[in-house]
Amino acid sequence: MHAETPPEAGHSDIHMPAPSLWPALLALGAALVGLGLVYRGPVLIIGLIIFLGAFIGWVFEDELKRLRRSGQRR
Repeated sequence: MHAETPPEAGHSDIHMPAPSLWPALLALGAALVGLGLVYRGPVLIIGLIIFLGAFIGWVFEDELKRLRRSGQRR
């Protein structure tokens, strides 16, 4: 037998996160780190800075948005 779920029990929307540039910046930083490992020099340092900055930005993105929203309510 096939049991149907009542309409109110199902989910009506799919939750998707908001668009973000952090993943693209993280990929750019990773690519520059890779090039820096091959060619050495300032490319490695620039890549590490971009990579770490994007990683930290992506990790704390939701918390920063939440703090901004709570600050606007006051």
